[in-house]
Amino acid sequence: MKRKNYIINKKFQYSIISKFILLALFNNFIFFLTGILFFKNLKSEAIDLGLTKGHVFFDFLSQIKIDYISFIVIAAIISSIIILIAGIFISHRIAGPLYRLNQHFQSTQNINDLQPVKFRKKDYFREVELSFNQMIEKIKKYT
Repeated sequence: MKRKNYIINKKFQYSIISKFILLALFNNFIFFLTGILFFKNLKSEAIDLGLTKGHVFFDFLSQIKIDYISFIVIAAIISSIIILIAGIFISHRIAGPLYRLNQHFQSTQNINDLQPVKFRKKDYFREVELSFNQMIEKIKKYT
């Protein structure tokens, strides 16, 4: 089985992945905060309706709040892992073609060495591959 290195441009990819994770954490924080505010408002409404603090409803509300926080923490962990993995794959599909093109430039010693470049099927910026290869055809045509 061929092992792939998905981190080929550390600076760029770590930057993208960290932004994905920050967005995921922010999103999870919003859900957490919304839930906490919901429970706070529910408690206030119950007090406004005349329920005393020792009422069984407040025990029930506390247990549901604990369950909610547990579910949110689990969801945050799972979604962060999924977003981390997605960030690795997406950044790899961006960095890969640029890495390949850079390698191609570095291996070309003179104009006679120019060869078409090939990106993977699922890479982004496939139009760069097409444009680059068309440019090589034009250069070879006029030399």
